[in-house]
Amino acid sequence: MDAIESLSVVRGAIRATAVPERSAPSRPAQRAAPQVITISRQAGIEAGAVGQATAVLLGTPWQSYDRQLIDCVAREHHLSPAVVTSRDEHDESLVEHAMHGLGSTVPTEVIPVKIAQTIRRLADEGHAIIVGRGGQFVLAGRESAHHVRLIATEPWRVEAFAAATGVSRAEARKTVRRIDADRTRYIKAHFNHNPGDPLAYDLVLNMEHLDVGQASRAIAALLPTA
Repeated sequence: MDAIESLSVVRGAIRATAVPERSAPSRPAQRAAPQVITISRQAGIEAGAVGQATAVLLGTPWQSYDRQLIDCVAREHHLSPAVVTSRDEHDESLVEHAMHGLGSTVPTEVIPVKIAQTIRRLADEGHAIIVGRGGQFVLAGRESAHHVRLIATEPWRVEAFAAATGVSRAEARKTVRRIDADRTRYIKAHFNHNPGDPLAYDLVLNMEHLDVGQASRAIAALLPTA
């Protein structure tokens, strides 16, 4: 199987995990669809902090899943967290190298399918905030899903990354660009979309002009009122 055919199989497998939403029959009172939020982000933006702040603002039982999503995928599909992490929004060539180093026999193309399955399970349960991992495209078309994109200029993101990690500006710039490139390749490879397309989102926030609290309040406002 050549690379193009293999990629087609993976995209088909990810789409096949979807369960189309059915129109419920008309009833006097219907249960509200479980609400879910996805947060996409450019490198250098602390989307995990925004997701956590939004969950706190919305209150129990809302939960944010950033790195926690990796643990969920590993637990549900009986995989090592290290193996899931090695395939987490990374470039294919880097993944294959990492997987070889881990001695894993799990095909690299299986991991994105498992991640998508876990994202859909969390969305079905509701009260979940999914950070990254193509959640906006896994749940595309779901009326109860609200998609957010966090952006900022590259100089701002480089400064933020350098401050958070302690590396030089030059190293921060190199890393920010690499992470953005890896995430874009991941989304294009598995969903055939560009993560920077504003039409994929209900809300785009420029974090250069907002703090975490302001962003979380704007995101929470997306949810329907009772």
